[in-house]
Amino acid sequence: MPMADFRRAYELNVFSFFHLSQLVAPEMEKNGGGVILTITSMAAENKNINMTSYASSKAAASHLVRNMAFDLGEKNIRVNGIAPGAILTDALKSVITPEIEQKMLQHTPIRRLGQPQDIANAALFLCSPAASWVSGQILTVSGGGVQELN
Repeated sequence: MPMADFRRAYELNVFSFFHLSQLVAPEMEKNGGGVILTITSMAAENKNINMTSYASSKAAASHLVRNMAFDLGEKNIRVNGIAPGAILTDALKSVITPEIEQKMLQHTPIRRLGQPQDIANAALFLCSPAASWVSGQILTVSGGGVQELN
């Protein structure tokens, strides 16, 4: 794996999340609090071949969520993440085969792949007053399954 690819994954998934959080936190504090939400990945917990840079960067982002929740909690700023399962996006559609889809569905209690709206619904909940005591958490949205591409 080229070092440039490893750096790119961390720039995208860790450093940008941390930097943007640092930019918005002071404004949120001035306004009495807020919610910082990021997208992590089930890859942060799972093991897959050729996923080292992506998976480790998502694991780092998940750990940032947990620690930033402590750092920002006293300012009434909640920090959470969403770890999507297999979401039927254009990117997944470009690589999924019927065989891969069937394998994924065998390990998914709710026998369908996720839709982007499933992630939007989770984000809506985490950013709403209904989740006012939820912070430092990674919400897995996967239909109950563990999806892998191999």
